[in-house]
Amino acid sequence: MNTYMQNQGLLGQAQPSVQLPVQPPVQPMQAAVQAPVQAPGLLKQDPNEEMRQTFRKQIQDELVISEGNKEESYLDSLGILHAGIGHKLLPEETKLYPKGTVVPEEIRNNWFEADSAKATKAAYDQAQEIQAPSLIPALASVNFQLGTSWTEKFPTAYEHLKNGNYESAIQEIENTSEGSGKLSTWNKQTPVRVANFVASIRKLAQLKQRVNQ
Repeated sequence: MNTYMQNQGLLGQAQPSVQLPVQPPVQPMQAAVQAPVQAPGLLKQDPNEEMRQTFRKQIQDELVISEGNKEESYLDSLGILHAGIGHKLLPEETKLYPKGTVVPEEIRNNWFEADSAKATKAAYDQAQEIQAPSLIPALASVNFQLGTSWTEKFPTAYEHLKNGNYESAIQEIENTSEGSGKLSTWNKQTPVRVANFVASIRKLAQLKQRVNQ
């Protein structure tokens, strides 16, 4: 018998019941929701922001490699004034930075952010039409070089891309028209850029073929 409790007169007395706090029912753990994984070469909805940022960083890195970063304004092969990372100077900018003028780094960086964002946005829109997210980096490069209205310069090629006629699209891009055997102006001026775009289109064709098998 507990001597201490006897001495204190506590043993044998009714002890107050202790009520434990009521715990809320335990909810089953839910698995983390993951973004749906889409098949390569197919696009059913706009990519999420994280994917956009990943693509944009990839696109920017590739543009820096292909374009370089010129501190001074210069004339390209067509006599058009450029500076920074492939930035085509606007009329008001040509007055501030005529040929051979050093452009501050901050200005060049701002140009690149704006130009690459515009090219990437157009690439996403075009990839949505073509149903080909894997083509986004290549499309961004084309938009960056030729402008977002390049589809108006190559309307037949773009229609072929939307319809999945990839070899016909390639012919329209490489040549003045399919079967003409004459190189397009774009192919004459920058054959490496055209070859890169053609290679991306052929990869897309292979992806689509595997998905459809």
